[in-house]
Amino acid sequence: MDKFIKIVRLKLDDKTPLKSQPHWDLVYYIRGEGIIFIGEHAFNFHERDIFCIPPKVPYYEEPQTPSGRIILSVEHIDDFGIDIPIFHDNQDKDYLQILFLMIKCEYERAHNWKNILNTMLLLLTEFMFSWNHKIPNDSYIEICKNVIVDNISNADFTLSALFKTIPISSIYFIKLFKKETAYTPAQYLTCERINHAKRLLINRDNSSLKIKDIAKLCGYNDSLYFSKVFKKITGSSPEDFIRQT
Repeated sequence: MDKFIKIVRLKLDDKTPLKSQPHWDLVYYIRGEGIIFIGEHAFNFHERDIFCIPPKVPYYEEPQTPSGRIILSVEHIDDFGIDIPIFHDNQDKDYLQILFLMIKCEYERAHNWKNILNTMLLLLTEFMFSWNHKIPNDSYIEICKNVIVDNISNADFTLSALFKTIPISSIYFIKLFKKETAYTPAQYLTCERINHAKRLLINRDNSSLKIKDIAKLCGYNDSLYFSKVFKKITGSSPEDFIRQT
């Protein structure tokens, strides 16, 4: 990344007008959530998401909650081999802290301020390279699959908590996961739980487990909801499945 152009901090209105710029825009969401439309694609955005929007690609946002973001404009960045590079800042918000320093530096315009800003741009680049290459994306997919399997019986398990441990955008990760497995992480979790339920139902005679017990062992506190999901996936209710096996 090089040649700083400008940096601004903005609030989002109900809907921002369509924009198309001759340079790269790096959009960092400080707070809120909503949808960002980039070219022909639509992505959900959340706090700490970072979208790198290529030149001449139109985009606009539709916030769903009060939102704010910082837009950093530069002449060039590495595209990281991704059509639309998307990242997620770490828990300490190190990337955001650098952006705040850049805003302060541009406002004060002290001696050598442009060189200072370009140096900070290089630092931001290194953060994105580390998030993109520290662990191969397919390794994150395997980690996610293993965590899901480990939490089949955990009704309190949430994918959103899992996504926070993966240092790339949840939107981009879900896209990678589906490309690799043909399922979204949520669909994969459901399938793993229902497959576990089928194994328990097949061995039910040896365990004396009731349907409600099996539901809890598969992460469902509500046995009626469990039966509904089971039938949707398998085509049979748990009771019919038992009779058929």
